[in-house]
Amino acid sequence: FFGNKFIYFLVLGGLMIPFQILLIPLYNMIAKFNLIDTYWGMILPQLANPFGVFLLRNFLIAVPKEIEEAAKIDGANTLKIITNVMVPLSVPGLITVGIFTFLASWNNLLWPLIVAQSSKMYTLTVGLGTFNAQNTTNYLTTVATTSMIAGLPLYVLFFLIQKYIVSGISLQAGVKG
Repeated sequence: FFGNKFIYFLVLGGLMIPFQILLIPLYNMIAKFNLIDTYWGMILPQLANPFGVFLLRNFLIAVPKEIEEAAKIDGANTLKIITNVMVPLSVPGLITVGIFTFLASWNNLLWPLIVAQSSKMYTLTVGLGTFNAQNTTNYLTTVATTSMIAGLPLYVLFFLIQKYIVSGISLQAGVKG
């Protein structure tokens, strides 16, 4: 569509803005929606990610045009091409964006620390940070143990979806290797 490159570069410009600059306006917006100290207040800002737009666009550009043309020749309309051809081909890219978003959210300390005002809403990262700050008897052992506990779900997740990560990062949708 007209202006798509401008919008794409505008979204890419969002990658150059550090999250710390967006912190106060984002907090004001979340407070206006009464989402402070809620799970939605921690989740929603993490979903809007310019890196995901960048990765998915490049992934979809790598899909050969012949696949789309073959679907048109078979009589598929635009909606059928999107739902039956492009979405199934972009599953590795979608999973890769999901993994990167999950990892960024999982390791995020600043935003949950700001939004979560009660200790029951702390994420694992914030909880471990406060635990390490309070228990400084054997700092090295405590940090090593808590880091292993925090990383365990990520290791399990990686082994479960390892093939999607590899195929998603290679950005070769629609082409069997």
